[in-house]
Amino acid sequence: MNRPGIAQGPVRFDSYESGGTKPSLVPIVFKWLFLAFWIPCLAFPFAFVWVKLFGGTALIALIWMRGIRQVDASDLAVVVILVLGAIYLGIPYSNGAIGQFELGYLVPLHIVFPLYWWLMLRNLRWQDLNLLSDATFAAAWLSLAYSMGLLLESAGLLPVPMPHFYEVENTDLNSLRVASSAVSGLLFSAPVVAIHLLERKSMLANAVLLIFAVGILATGRRSILFGIVIAVVINQLVFVSNMKARIAALVSLCALLVAGSIMYAFDYLSLQSMLSERWDTLSLYDEMARVDQTYSLLEGFWKHPVIGNGLGSSVAVIRDEVTPWRYELSYIAALFRYGVLACGLLLWLYVTPVIRVFSHYSQLQPKQRALIVGVLGAYIAYAFNPVLDAFDAVWISFLPFLMSSLLRERAQTAGADDGRRVRKYSTS
Repeated sequence: MNRPGIAQGPVRFDSYESGGTKPSLVPIVFKWLFLAFWIPCLAFPFAFVWVKLFGGTALIALIWMRGIRQVDASDLAVVVILVLGAIYLGIPYSNGAIGQFELGYLVPLHIVFPLYWWLMLRNLRWQDLNLLSDATFAAAWLSLAYSMGLLLESAGLLPVPMPHFYEVENTDLNSLRVASSAVSGLLFSAPVVAIHLLERKSMLANAVLLIFAVGILATGRRSILFGIVIAVVINQLVFVSNMKARIAALVSLCALLVAGSIMYAFDYLSLQSMLSERWDTLSLYDEMARVDQTYSLLEGFWKHPVIGNGLGSSVAVIRDEVTPWRYELSYIAALFRYGVLACGLLLWLYVTPVIRVFSHYSQLQPKQRALIVGVLGAYIAYAFNPVLDAFDAVWISFLPFLMSSLLRERAQTAGADDGRRVRKYSTS
């Protein structure tokens, strides 16, 4: 019997999803193609473009062959986001505020890639979420290992050269810059690793998580460490019924926030200074740049506070010459671009599915819980990192839409099953 809300295609993967029978060749091919696509995407978020293009296209085709879900609220939300992107690109282009070069970059970023990732995600199923969670777990370790290798190479402690998947202009800081870029995917995947290990509830898993956190500490990415802390606290708050334990968890979180703020202010966690004498200067520059960009963005925001300045717009202080519209503090930049009205609408569209999924948190499987915690960790990290509008971060924002849609579908299926049981009982 077909599942409600699914228009079945020519290929059925029911044996793969149920696990009741031996899987056929097609599901096995799908599984390995899925892993081969997602692990590089997550481990190296700004590399392997051709793998993502061709592998992703093949994966989309296989996903859609299994069946197409009916249009629901998540699809409408994505359409609104795409329309807003088109409007806020069209207005500055028509006014001459941005040119052909900016449009050639921003149309794929705000229109093409969001559509690509939603076509990838919208027809995934619950079993696929577990597979995606496993891919994220593996990719996190791969990304951390690659970053650590680059840091060791920069310190002259590696006997063989590391492969370099990224290009940077400053060759003197090549390894450190690349290491920093390589771990950007960990903004999402590190909390996923934390939940994976915490759910095992063993001393060995806790020790592995500690090793993972020490590795993150060595990279100096404080926002990733904060994501791990968020995962630990959420896991504690949701599954601990004792009120004293919950209060203790909240107090611990507050203490960690205070300690983290002090460390952030005094740059205690930039351990790259042990590897490069120039890192302290670079780190100090980044912190001051955030402050200068924030003041400049707020000044620009007050020129058009209601409707915003449009995508591709920039202010006097820029982050770099190639993409002057990208800024360190993503949310301040979004407020500058969209204004209060559109920014409020986008906030509602993106936050609503996150709240819906978290309202069913205890009912989710552990691997699915890891994914939504990863999304929350990424959202928090975006406040201080310029990756909210990056090509390969778009899909993370759409993951709650998928999970919310699947929860809605499961509720409808459960309601239909209850109705059938009531009718059967009343007629017997």
